[in-house]
Amino acid sequence: MVRNGQDLDLKILSFDTWKETFVANTMPRGIFLDLSETFFFFWDNCLAVSEITEEALHVMVLEHCSGGFRWSRRKIVVCLRFLREELYTKEKLVPVRGTCSDLWFQFEDKIEFCYDVETGRIKETKPLLPEKKKHAYEYRPSLVTLEGMIPEGNH
Repeated sequence: MVRNGQDLDLKILSFDTWKETFVANTMPRGIFLDLSETFFFFWDNCLAVSEITEEALHVMVLEHCSGGFRWSRRKIVVCLRFLREELYTKEKLVPVRGTCSDLWFQFEDKIEFCYDVETGRIKETKPLLPEKKKHAYEYRPSLVTLEGMIPEGNH
């Protein structure tokens, strides 16, 4: 997010590996009421920006098109019926990933659940951290030392 006077602008900078150039995409103003209240996640393997207002998730997707990326022409609006219940509150809810049929949310850093868009029901719930694990993800170095590589600080 970039401050433009008193307002915030959302600018996404990406790198085109084929052309070896940087491409900037700025979200048009007025799409979301308050950019500081938006969430970033992946929607069908594309970057998405969203906000939860009332009982709905409003989503804009950065779509791949010929010549680069562009914001979706229309805002996707998904009704979140489970917000009518007092079990989940939108203040503690974070969208994690989504498709046109499923949305995954994280709630209070404790659980993750899958919301079925078509039926309007939560179909799967799981704790974020199993009791035996200390970290959410296991880190395994994936780079292999190549011949001639010198660790940083040893040159």
